[in-house]
Amino acid sequence: MPIATLNPDILALIASYVPRITIAAMMQVGRVFYHECPKVLLRDGASLEDDENIVKFVRFIRAEDGTRARYLTTLDLSFTEGDVISDDSAQLLAECLRSLSFETLRGLSIAAAEETFRAHPCLLAALQTLTTVQDLAVDECGPLSCTLVKALAPGMHAITLAYDNDADTDAVPVEQVHPLVLLQGSRDTLKTVELTFMSRPLPRSLYPEPYPNVHEFWIGWCSYTDLSPYIHAFPNLQSLTFDATYDEMDLHGLEPLVQQRLPNRKAQLEHGSWKALATVCGAVGDLYVSGLTCPVQLLALVMKDETHEMLRDVLNDTRPSVLSLRSGRAGALDAATGLPAVFAALGAGNMKVLKLDLDIPPEDRDTDVSAGLGNLLSSLKGMALQSLELTFTCFELPECMSGERFGMESVLPLCPVERYLEDVDVDALGRQCLAEVPTLENAQIMIRGHRTRRHGTAVVKRANPQQD
Repeated sequence: MPIATLNPDILALIASYVPRITIAAMMQVGRVFYHECPKVLLRDGASLEDDENIVKFVRFIRAEDGTRARYLTTLDLSFTEGDVISDDSAQLLAECLRSLSFETLRGLSIAAAEETFRAHPCLLAALQTLTTVQDLAVDECGPLSCTLVKALAPGMHAITLAYDNDADTDAVPVEQVHPLVLLQGSRDTLKTVELTFMSRPLPRSLYPEPYPNVHEFWIGWCSYTDLSPYIHAFPNLQSLTFDATYDEMDLHGLEPLVQQRLPNRKAQLEHGSWKALATVCGAVGDLYVSGLTCPVQLLALVMKDETHEMLRDVLNDTRPSVLSLRSGRAGALDAATGLPAVFAALGAGNMKVLKLDLDIPPEDRDTDVSAGLGNLLSSLKGMALQSLELTFTCFELPECMSGERFGMESVLPLCPVERYLEDVDVDALGRQCLAEVPTLENAQIMIRGHRTRRHGTAVVKRANPQQD
Protein backbone atom coordinates (compact mmCIF):
# COMPACT_ATOMS: atom_id res chain seq x y z
CA MET A 1 0.00 0.00 0.00
CA PRO A 2 1.44 3.40 -0.98
CA ILE A 3 2.25 5.78 1.86
CA ALA A 4 0.30 9.06 1.71
CA THR A 5 2.38 12.23 1.81
CA LEU A 6 0.98 15.30 3.52
CA ASN A 7 1.35 18.67 1.87
CA PRO A 8 3.91 20.89 3.73
CA ASP A 9 1.21 23.51 4.28
CA ILE A 10 -0.88 20.92 6.14
CA LEU A 11 2.12 19.92 8.24
CA ALA A 12 2.71 23.58 9.09
CA LEU A 13 -0.95 23.92 10.08
CA ILE A 14 -0.64 20.90 12.37
CA ALA A 15 2.49 22.40 13.94
CA SER A 16 0.67 25.65 14.67
CA TYR A 17 -1.61 23.82 17.15
CA VAL A 18 1.05 22.16 19.28
CA PRO A 19 3.23 23.57 22.12
CA ARG A 20 6.60 25.07 21.27
CA ILE A 21 8.47 22.28 23.05
CA THR A 22 6.67 19.77 20.86
CA ILE A 23 7.57 21.74 17.74
CA ALA A 24 11.23 21.53 18.74
CA ALA A 25 10.89 17.74 18.98
CA MET A 26 9.06 17.58 15.63
CA MET A 27 11.96 19.38 13.95
CA GLN A 28 14.19 16.41 14.76
CA VAL A 29 11.86 13.91 13.07
CA GLY A 30 12.54 14.71 9.43
CA ARG A 31 13.57 17.29 6.87
CA VAL A 32 10.04 18.52 6.16
CA PHE A 33 9.36 19.33 9.81
CA TYR A 34 12.87 20.76 10.14
CA HIS A 35 12.06 23.17 7.34
CA GLU A 36 8.39 23.96 8.05
CA CYS A 37 8.29 24.21 11.85
CA PRO A 38 10.56 27.28 12.09
CA LYS A 39 7.97 29.17 10.04
CA VAL A 40 5.47 28.54 12.82
CA LEU A 41 7.88 29.54 15.57
CA LEU A 42 9.00 32.73 13.85
CA ARG A 43 5.43 33.74 13.00
CA ASP A 44 4.99 34.51 16.72
CA GLY A 45 8.15 36.60 16.77
CA ALA A 46 11.28 36.44 18.90
CA SER A 47 12.15 38.02 22.25
CA LEU A 48 15.79 38.45 23.30
CA GLU A 49 16.65 39.22 26.92
CA ASP A 50 20.30 38.27 27.44
CA ASP A 51 23.48 36.90 25.89
CA GLU A 52 22.23 33.32 25.91
CA ASN A 53 19.07 34.30 24.02
CA ILE A 54 21.11 36.12 21.39
CA VAL A 55 23.48 33.21 20.75
CA LYS A 56 20.60 30.73 20.41
CA PHE A 57 18.60 33.10 18.18
CA VAL A 58 21.49 33.76 15.80
CA ARG A 59 22.31 30.06 15.56
CA PHE A 60 18.65 29.25 14.85
CA ILE A 61 18.05 32.01 12.33
CA ARG A 62 21.26 31.32 10.37
CA ALA A 63 20.37 27.65 9.82
CA GLU A 64 19.29 26.62 6.32
CA ASP A 65 21.56 29.30 4.81
CA GLY A 66 19.78 32.11 6.67
CA THR A 67 16.49 31.60 4.84
CA ARG A 68 14.59 31.44 8.13
CA ALA A 69 15.10 35.19 8.57
CA ARG A 70 12.42 35.88 5.98
CA TYR A 71 9.74 34.40 8.30
CA LEU A 72 10.42 36.52 11.41
CA THR A 73 7.47 38.89 11.97
CA THR A 74 8.37 40.69 15.22
CA LEU A 75 11.54 41.23 17.23
CA ASP A 76 11.54 42.27 20.88
CA LEU A 77 14.84 43.37 22.41
CA SER A 78 14.09 43.26 26.14
CA PHE A 79 17.49 44.25 27.49
CA THR A 80 16.84 45.75 30.92
CA GLU A 81 18.90 48.28 32.84
CA GLY A 82 21.66 46.61 34.83
CA ASP A 83 21.53 43.60 32.51
CA VAL A 84 23.39 44.97 29.53
CA ILE A 85 24.51 42.40 26.99
CA SER A 86 28.20 41.77 26.25
CA ASP A 87 30.07 43.37 23.36
CA ASP A 88 30.51 39.98 21.70
CA SER A 89 26.77 39.27 21.80
CA ALA A 90 25.93 42.74 20.50
CA GLN A 91 28.36 42.32 17.59
CA LEU A 92 26.96 38.85 16.85
CA LEU A 93 23.38 40.12 16.74
CA ALA A 94 24.30 43.23 14.74
CA GLU A 95 26.07 41.19 12.07
CA CYS A 96 23.07 38.85 11.86
CA LEU A 97 20.64 41.73 11.41
CA ARG A 98 22.82 43.37 8.74
CA SER A 99 23.59 40.28 6.69
CA LEU A 100 20.24 38.48 6.51
CA SER A 101 17.02 39.46 4.78
CA PHE A 102 14.20 40.04 7.31
CA GLU A 103 11.68 40.80 4.61
CA THR A 104 8.52 40.10 6.64
CA LEU A 105 9.67 41.81 9.87
CA ARG A 106 6.90 44.27 10.76
CA GLY A 107 7.21 44.81 14.52
CA LEU A 108 10.26 46.00 16.48
CA SER A 109 10.30 46.68 20.22
CA ILE A 110 13.32 47.92 22.18
CA ALA A 111 13.58 48.30 25.96
CA ALA A 112 16.24 50.46 27.67
CA ALA A 113 17.04 51.74 24.18
CA GLU A 114 19.28 54.69 24.99
CA GLU A 115 21.47 52.74 27.41
CA THR A 116 21.76 49.86 24.94
CA PHE A 117 22.76 52.14 22.05
CA ARG A 118 25.31 54.03 24.14
CA ALA A 119 26.94 50.73 25.13
CA HIS A 120 26.65 49.10 21.70
CA PRO A 121 26.56 51.56 18.75
CA CYS A 122 26.81 48.62 16.36
CA LEU A 123 23.26 47.59 17.31
CA LEU A 124 21.89 51.03 16.51
CA ALA A 125 23.47 50.93 13.05
CA ALA A 126 22.18 47.41 12.41
CA LEU A 127 18.62 48.17 13.49
CA GLN A 128 18.52 51.16 11.16
CA THR A 129 18.72 48.71 8.23
CA LEU A 130 15.40 47.02 9.16
CA THR A 131 13.37 49.16 6.80
CA THR A 132 10.37 46.80 6.61
CA VAL A 133 9.32 47.64 10.19
CA GLN A 134 5.85 49.17 10.39
CA ASP A 135 5.21 49.04 14.14
CA LEU A 136 7.99 50.48 16.32
CA ALA A 137 8.08 50.69 20.13
CA VAL A 138 11.03 52.36 21.85
CA ASP A 139 11.32 52.50 25.63
CA GLU A 140 13.67 55.01 27.33
CA CYS A 141 14.04 56.93 24.10
CA GLY A 142 16.78 59.58 23.90
CA PRO A 143 18.84 61.39 21.23
CA LEU A 144 20.46 58.20 19.92
CA SER A 145 17.15 56.33 19.79
CA CYS A 146 15.62 59.24 17.91
CA THR A 147 18.04 58.64 15.03
CA LEU A 148 16.58 55.13 14.76
CA VAL A 149 13.04 56.50 14.77
CA LYS A 150 13.88 58.90 11.96
CA ALA A 151 15.65 56.20 9.92
CA LEU A 152 12.73 53.77 10.14
CA ALA A 153 9.99 56.39 9.74
CA PRO A 154 9.26 55.76 6.03
CA GLY A 155 6.36 53.31 5.81
CA MET A 156 5.68 53.36 9.57
CA HIS A 157 2.07 52.58 10.61
CA ALA A 158 2.27 52.70 14.41
CA ILE A 159 4.77 54.26 16.80
CA THR A 160 5.14 53.98 20.58
CA LEU A 161 7.75 56.21 22.18
CA ALA A 162 8.52 56.41 25.90
CA TYR A 163 11.12 59.12 26.38
CA ASP A 164 13.93 58.85 28.94
CA ASN A 165 14.09 61.93 31.18
CA ASP A 166 17.69 61.04 32.10
CA ALA A 167 18.98 60.74 28.54
CA ASP A 168 19.89 64.43 27.97
CA THR A 169 16.90 64.84 25.68
CA ASP A 170 16.54 68.46 26.82
CA ALA A 171 20.14 69.20 25.85
CA VAL A 172 19.58 68.86 22.10
CA PRO A 173 17.41 70.97 19.79
CA VAL A 174 13.75 70.01 20.04
CA GLU A 175 13.55 69.22 16.32
CA GLN A 176 16.04 66.37 16.87
CA VAL A 177 13.82 64.58 19.39
CA HIS A 178 10.22 65.66 18.91
CA PRO A 179 8.20 62.86 17.29
CA LEU A 180 6.18 65.15 15.04
CA VAL A 181 9.41 66.21 13.34
CA LEU A 182 11.16 62.83 13.40
CA LEU A 183 8.27 60.97 11.81
CA GLN A 184 7.79 63.14 8.73
CA GLY A 185 8.97 60.23 6.60
CA SER A 186 5.81 58.35 7.59
CA ARG A 187 3.47 61.27 6.97
CA ASP A 188 1.29 59.35 4.51
CA THR A 189 1.31 55.97 6.30
CA LEU A 190 1.24 56.66 10.05
CA LYS A 191 -2.04 55.70 11.77
CA THR A 192 -1.39 55.31 15.50
CA VAL A 193 0.82 57.32 17.87
CA GLU A 194 1.56 56.67 21.56
CA LEU A 195 3.77 59.10 23.50
CA THR A 196 5.04 58.97 27.07
CA PHE A 197 7.20 61.54 28.90
CA MET A 198 7.41 63.94 25.95
CA SER A 199 7.07 67.29 27.71
CA ARG A 200 9.04 69.66 25.45
CA PRO A 201 6.98 72.30 23.65
CA LEU A 202 7.25 72.55 19.89
CA PRO A 203 7.43 76.11 18.52
CA ARG A 204 4.81 76.89 15.91
CA SER A 205 7.61 77.66 13.44
CA LEU A 206 8.59 73.97 13.59
CA TYR A 207 5.11 72.54 13.09
CA PRO A 208 5.37 69.77 10.47
CA GLU A 209 3.17 68.92 7.54
CA PRO A 210 -0.01 67.16 8.80
CA TYR A 211 -0.32 63.39 9.11
CA PRO A 212 -3.68 62.82 7.39
CA ASN A 213 -4.10 59.15 8.35
CA VAL A 214 -3.41 59.31 12.09
CA HIS A 215 -6.69 58.34 13.76
CA GLU A 216 -5.49 57.23 17.23
CA PHE A 217 -3.37 59.24 19.65
CA TRP A 218 -2.40 58.22 23.20
CA ILE A 219 -0.48 60.65 25.41
CA GLY A 220 0.68 59.82 28.91
CA TRP A 221 2.81 61.17 31.73
CA CYS A 222 3.52 64.39 29.86
CA SER A 223 3.53 67.45 32.09
CA TYR A 224 3.38 69.74 29.06
CA THR A 225 -0.15 69.25 27.81
CA ASP A 226 -0.57 71.83 25.06
CA LEU A 227 -2.46 69.98 22.36
CA SER A 228 -1.88 72.59 19.65
CA PRO A 229 0.98 70.77 17.85
CA TYR A 230 -1.06 67.57 17.72
CA ILE A 231 -4.24 69.33 16.64
CA HIS A 232 -2.26 70.71 13.72
CA ALA A 233 -0.45 67.44 12.98
CA PHE A 234 -3.43 65.07 13.29
CA PRO A 235 -6.36 66.90 11.65
CA ASN A 236 -8.37 63.70 11.08
CA LEU A 237 -7.93 62.24 14.56
CA GLN A 238 -10.76 60.06 15.84
CA SER A 239 -9.58 58.65 19.18
CA LEU A 240 -7.70 60.54 21.91
CA THR A 241 -6.55 58.99 25.20
CA PHE A 242 -4.91 60.74 28.15
CA ASP A 243 -3.04 59.01 30.95
CA ALA A 244 -1.72 60.99 33.94
CA THR A 245 -0.68 64.16 32.13
CA TYR A 246 -0.97 66.28 35.28
CA ASP A 247 0.62 66.13 38.71
CA GLU A 248 -1.84 64.55 41.15
CA MET A 249 -0.27 66.55 43.96
CA ASP A 250 -1.87 69.63 42.41
CA LEU A 251 -5.28 68.22 43.29
CA HIS A 252 -4.78 69.48 46.84
CA GLY A 253 -5.65 72.85 45.40
CA LEU A 254 -7.50 73.79 42.22
CA GLU A 255 -5.46 76.89 41.43
CA PRO A 256 -2.32 75.11 40.05
CA LEU A 257 -4.47 73.13 37.62
CA VAL A 258 -6.35 76.26 36.60
CA GLN A 259 -3.02 77.93 35.79
CA GLN A 260 -2.08 74.99 33.57
CA ARG A 261 -5.47 74.82 31.91
CA LEU A 262 -5.87 78.48 30.94
CA PRO A 263 -3.00 78.76 28.41
CA ASN A 264 -3.92 75.40 26.85
CA ARG A 265 -7.52 76.44 26.39
CA LYS A 266 -6.52 79.88 25.14
CA ALA A 267 -4.27 78.30 22.49
CA GLN A 268 -7.17 76.22 21.17
CA LEU A 269 -9.55 79.16 21.14
CA GLU A 270 -7.01 81.21 19.17
CA HIS A 271 -5.68 78.59 16.77
CA GLY A 272 -8.53 76.10 16.64
CA SER A 273 -9.17 72.58 17.86
CA TRP A 274 -10.39 69.39 16.24
CA LYS A 275 -13.76 69.73 14.55
CA ALA A 276 -14.97 66.65 16.45
CA LEU A 277 -13.62 63.47 18.02
CA ALA A 278 -15.26 60.05 18.08
CA THR A 279 -13.73 58.89 21.38
CA VAL A 280 -11.88 60.59 24.23
CA CYS A 281 -10.71 58.70 27.34
CA GLY A 282 -8.92 59.79 30.48
CA ALA A 283 -9.15 61.12 33.99
CA VAL A 284 -11.18 64.27 34.58
CA GLY A 285 -7.98 66.05 35.62
CA ASP A 286 -6.29 65.16 32.33
CA LEU A 287 -9.11 66.56 30.25
CA TYR A 288 -9.40 69.63 32.46
CA VAL A 289 -5.72 70.57 32.19
CA SER A 290 -5.61 69.91 28.45
CA GLY A 291 -8.35 72.47 27.86
CA LEU A 292 -9.77 70.24 25.12
CA THR A 293 -12.50 72.18 23.35
CA CYS A 294 -14.39 70.24 20.71
CA PRO A 295 -17.50 68.03 20.40
CA VAL A 296 -16.96 64.42 21.46
CA GLN A 297 -19.15 61.46 20.52
CA LEU A 298 -18.05 59.14 23.37
CA LEU A 299 -16.38 60.60 26.45
CA ALA A 300 -15.06 58.03 28.95
CA LEU A 301 -13.91 59.57 32.23
CA VAL A 302 -12.55 58.42 35.57
CA MET A 303 -12.94 60.72 38.57
CA LYS A 304 -11.60 60.38 42.10
CA ASP A 305 -9.93 63.43 43.64
CA GLU A 306 -10.91 65.96 41.00
CA THR A 307 -13.64 68.46 41.82
CA HIS A 308 -17.13 68.47 40.36
CA GLU A 309 -16.41 71.98 39.07
CA MET A 310 -13.63 70.51 36.93
CA LEU A 311 -16.02 67.88 35.58
CA ARG A 312 -18.58 70.57 34.77
CA ASP A 313 -16.02 72.55 32.75
CA VAL A 314 -14.87 69.43 30.86
CA LEU A 315 -18.46 68.53 29.91
CA ASN A 316 -19.20 72.10 28.84
CA ASP A 317 -16.17 72.07 26.54
CA THR A 318 -16.80 68.64 24.99
CA ARG A 319 -20.62 68.26 24.97
CA PRO A 320 -20.52 64.46 24.62
CA SER A 321 -23.30 62.43 23.07
CA VAL A 322 -22.34 59.44 25.23
CA LEU A 323 -20.80 59.92 28.68
CA SER A 324 -19.24 57.03 30.57
CA LEU A 325 -18.19 58.22 34.03
CA ARG A 326 -16.72 56.21 36.88
CA SER A 327 -16.73 58.41 39.97
CA GLY A 328 -15.11 57.65 43.30
CA ARG A 329 -15.46 61.25 44.44
CA ALA A 330 -17.11 61.85 47.79
CA GLY A 331 -20.41 63.71 47.69
CA ALA A 332 -21.30 62.55 44.20
CA LEU A 333 -25.07 62.57 44.90
CA ASP A 334 -25.16 65.90 46.72
CA ALA A 335 -27.77 68.14 45.10
CA ALA A 336 -25.84 71.37 45.53
CA THR A 337 -22.22 70.37 44.90
CA GLY A 338 -22.22 66.89 43.33
CA LEU A 339 -23.19 65.32 40.02
CA PRO A 340 -26.80 66.60 40.16
CA ALA A 341 -25.48 70.17 40.13
CA VAL A 342 -23.17 69.35 37.21
CA PHE A 343 -25.90 67.77 35.07
CA ALA A 344 -28.43 70.47 35.91
CA ALA A 345 -25.97 73.14 34.74
CA LEU A 346 -25.52 71.37 31.38
CA GLY A 347 -29.13 71.89 30.39
CA ALA A 348 -30.43 70.07 27.33
CA GLY A 349 -26.98 69.53 25.82
CA ASN A 350 -26.23 66.73 23.37
CA MET A 351 -26.10 63.80 25.77
CA LYS A 352 -28.18 60.80 24.71
CA VAL A 353 -26.54 58.06 26.80
CA LEU A 354 -25.24 58.24 30.36
CA LYS A 355 -23.25 55.36 31.88
CA LEU A 356 -22.57 56.24 35.50
CA ASP A 357 -20.61 54.00 37.87
CA LEU A 358 -20.72 55.33 41.43
CA ASP A 359 -17.73 53.76 43.16
CA ILE A 360 -18.92 54.70 46.64
CA PRO A 361 -16.05 55.82 48.91
CA PRO A 362 -16.01 55.22 52.68
CA GLU A 363 -16.65 58.94 53.25
CA ASP A 364 -20.14 58.49 51.75
CA ARG A 365 -21.15 55.48 53.86
CA ASP A 366 -23.90 57.54 55.60
CA THR A 367 -25.35 58.92 52.37
CA ASP A 368 -29.11 58.76 51.86
CA VAL A 369 -28.97 56.90 48.55
CA SER A 370 -32.71 57.18 47.92
CA ALA A 371 -32.63 60.97 48.25
CA GLY A 372 -29.41 61.16 46.26
CA LEU A 373 -30.92 59.14 43.43
CA GLY A 374 -33.89 61.50 43.42
CA ASN A 375 -31.47 64.45 43.13
CA LEU A 376 -29.70 62.78 40.23
CA LEU A 377 -32.87 61.95 38.29
CA SER A 378 -34.25 65.42 38.83
CA SER A 379 -31.10 66.91 37.27
CA LEU A 380 -31.49 64.72 34.19
CA LYS A 381 -35.01 65.86 33.36
CA GLY A 382 -33.79 68.80 31.31
CA MET A 383 -31.77 66.58 28.99
CA ALA A 384 -32.89 64.60 25.97
CA LEU A 385 -31.40 61.50 27.58
CA GLN A 386 -32.46 58.20 25.97
CA SER A 387 -30.47 55.60 27.90
CA LEU A 388 -29.24 55.45 31.50
CA GLU A 389 -26.90 52.83 33.00
CA LEU A 390 -26.45 53.34 36.73
CA THR A 391 -24.08 51.17 38.78
CA PHE A 392 -23.57 51.25 42.53
CA THR A 393 -20.13 49.79 43.32
CA CYS A 394 -19.46 48.90 46.97
CA PHE A 395 -15.96 47.44 46.85
CA GLU A 396 -14.56 50.39 48.84
CA LEU A 397 -17.05 49.63 51.62
CA PRO A 398 -17.42 48.58 54.42
CA GLU A 399 -16.40 51.56 56.38
CA CYS A 400 -13.01 52.43 57.80
CA MET A 401 -12.47 52.58 61.55
CA SER A 402 -9.53 54.40 63.15
CA GLY A 403 -7.95 54.81 59.72
CA GLU A 404 -7.96 51.05 59.05
CA ARG A 405 -9.91 49.70 56.11
CA PHE A 406 -11.77 46.43 56.54
CA GLY A 407 -12.25 44.11 53.56
CA MET A 408 -15.14 42.12 52.18
CA GLU A 409 -15.01 39.63 55.08
CA SER A 410 -15.40 42.34 57.72
CA VAL A 411 -17.71 41.57 60.64
CA LEU A 412 -18.53 45.24 61.06
CA PRO A 413 -22.24 46.02 60.78
CA LEU A 414 -23.53 47.25 57.45
CA CYS A 415 -23.28 50.99 56.93
CA PRO A 416 -26.42 52.95 55.84
CA VAL A 417 -25.48 52.74 52.15
CA GLU A 418 -25.02 48.97 52.38
CA ARG A 419 -28.28 48.54 54.27
CA TYR A 420 -30.18 50.43 51.58
CA LEU A 421 -28.59 48.52 48.70
CA GLU A 422 -29.00 45.17 50.46
CA ASP A 423 -32.77 45.07 50.01
CA VAL A 424 -33.56 47.63 47.33
CA ASP A 425 -35.56 46.37 44.34
CA VAL A 426 -33.40 47.13 41.29
CA ASP A 427 -36.36 46.64 38.96
CA ALA A 428 -38.28 49.26 40.93
CA LEU A 429 -35.30 51.62 40.67
CA GLY A 430 -35.28 51.14 36.92
CA ARG A 431 -38.98 51.94 36.69
CA GLN A 432 -38.39 55.02 38.86
CA CYS A 433 -35.80 56.23 36.38
CA LEU A 434 -38.23 55.90 33.48
CA ALA A 435 -40.98 57.63 35.45
CA GLU A 436 -38.88 60.64 36.46
CA VAL A 437 -36.93 61.19 33.22
CA PRO A 438 -39.59 61.25 30.47
CA THR A 439 -37.17 61.01 27.52
CA LEU A 440 -35.61 57.75 28.71
CA GLU A 441 -36.26 54.69 26.60
CA ASN A 442 -34.38 52.25 28.83
CA ALA A 443 -32.62 52.14 32.18
CA GLN A 444 -30.18 49.62 33.63
CA ILE A 445 -29.46 49.40 37.35
CA MET A 446 -26.60 47.33 38.76
CA ILE A 447 -25.22 46.68 42.25
CA ARG A 448 -21.65 45.37 42.52
CA GLY A 449 -19.34 44.44 45.37
CA HIS A 450 -21.94 44.29 48.16
CA ARG A 451 -20.92 42.18 51.17
CA THR A 452 -24.25 40.40 51.65
CA ARG A 453 -25.96 40.72 48.29
CA ARG A 454 -25.00 39.07 45.05
CA HIS A 455 -24.53 41.32 42.08
CA GLY A 456 -27.95 42.56 41.07
CA THR A 457 -28.91 43.85 37.63
CA ALA A 458 -32.17 45.06 36.13
CA VAL A 459 -32.86 46.34 32.62
CA VAL A 460 -36.14 48.17 32.23
CA LYS A 461 -37.48 49.38 28.89
CA ARG A 462 -40.33 51.73 28.23
CA ALA A 463 -43.20 49.83 26.65
CA ASN A 464 -43.84 52.49 24.02
CA PRO A 465 -41.42 55.43 24.10
CA GLN A 466 -43.67 57.47 21.81
CA GLN A 467 -46.52 57.54 24.32
CA ASP A 468 -44.56 58.96 27.25
